[in-house]
Amino acid sequence: MPAAIARFAIAHPDSPLGARLTVSIGVATIAEMAGDPQSLLEFADKLLYAAKKDGRDRIVEGETAAGLRIARAA
Repeated sequence: MPAAIARFAIAHPDSPLGARLTVSIGVATIAEMAGDPQSLLEFADKLLYAAKKDGRDRIVEGETAAGLRIARAA
């Protein structure tokens, strides 16, 4: 998805981070829902901020299962 957005080369002249629009996405999955849905949303939010911290314009995905959290860049 970041590559598809980049192809549009949408100008973002007021951004202090770059002249074009970028996209950062955090994606969380769970093998089996056994707890609070809010914790999955919080995990996705952490992955989003990891994508931004790692340089923006990227996707960071992670899976959680029984309290185990694994994240990787995509």
